[in-house]
Amino acid sequence: GIVVDQKQASVYIPNGTLFVETENGKKEIGTFTDKNITVKNENNSLVLYHENGKPIGIYKGKITLDDNLSPVAINGKKFRGELEILINPKNPSALHVVNEVMLEDYLKSVVPSESPASWPLESLKAQAVAARTYAVGNWKRRDDLGFDLMSTVSDQMYTGIEAERDSSSQAVKETTGEVMISNGKPINALFFSCSGGYTDSAQEVWNTDEYPYIQPVKDFDQNAPKHKWEKTFTNQDIQKGLVQLGHDIGEIKEIKGIEFTPQNRVKKVELTGSKGKVVVDSNKFRFAIGLASTLWTVKPEDAGKTIKKSAAGFVFNGGGWGHGLGMSQWGANQMSKDGKEYKEILKRSNSIVRWSAAPELQGAIPCLCEPESTG
Repeated sequence: GIVVDQKQASVYIPNGTLFVETENGKKEIGTFTDKNITVKNENNSLVLYHENGKPIGIYKGKITLDDNLSPVAINGKKFRGELEILINPKNPSALHVVNEVMLEDYLKSVVPSESPASWPLESLKAQAVAARTYAVGNWKRRDDLGFDLMSTVSDQMYTGIEAERDSSSQAVKETTGEVMISNGKPINALFFSCSGGYTDSAQEVWNTDEYPYIQPVKDFDQNAPKHKWEKTFTNQDIQKGLVQLGHDIGEIKEIKGIEFTPQNRVKKVELTGSKGKVVVDSNKFRFAIGLASTLWTVKPEDAGKTIKKSAAGFVFNGGGWGHGLGMSQWGANQMSKDGKEYKEILKRSNSIVRWSAAPELQGAIPCLCEPESTG
């Protein structure tokens, strides 16, 4: 992936000119053809090196690649569009490499990175509209870092040209410019892998009223690999996760869900240890120890939803993969196989929305995306 908050990166320039921003405007660094360069953050400055290790220069301002007609490669991955290299505003000893790409070109990589390109076209079209809506609705979400979106599941997976496939590019083309709106604004078009049976509401899962269009519906994700799952954790696994959350309660004696959504996702988790007891948010607990979702219970015969310690550790039985809000990708796959069109798929998971095909969204908006860290 493209570099974020790292010390260095390698960049391949097929043919383009590098500029650096100064107090007096842009200053040309040089034109490069078929060249590999390395950029490092040294003493809070950007230092460029030729492939042979010879320095090109030391720069304080943002570096941009302009007039580039061919894909650039960043740490070995090819990307459409231009690039920017900048010092991390929040960590001046590190750098970012940012890909500036047109929205519709960006989606050509996002759609197959999020949903398999082998899936039916209507499910890919649903993914395209959801991804486009998310991008437009979350524009400048990471503005404090100097870019718009992450290229990980923190926003949307964006992995460059190698991910592109004809089928997913067709889905992007056939839905060009289409976004879902509510009250005149693009919605926060959330999506995830699978729910384990039912999606949920943002009010219940995230305790927010900002997304009233995200409501629980039955999911058709029965063929998803993570529809049902089981995972075992050692006592040390749980302790380590809790320490990440700022809690040290010693040896874990009991884990218990104490608050649930109507769809049975855990909202609050109570943990009892040798040093005391703590209640934590289930979403934070999920990421701290590595659960696929917050839909987990003990063995079916235990109605108390208490996970008892065993010799092997703590055994979680659960369902779904992801936050459970918005469009289920595996559900969309099944609905398309059942003959449903993409708008019907999206309307099922996002109520009270309508479509917009605004001319200004017809591929004319640049998208600054900061893909995942390589380190």
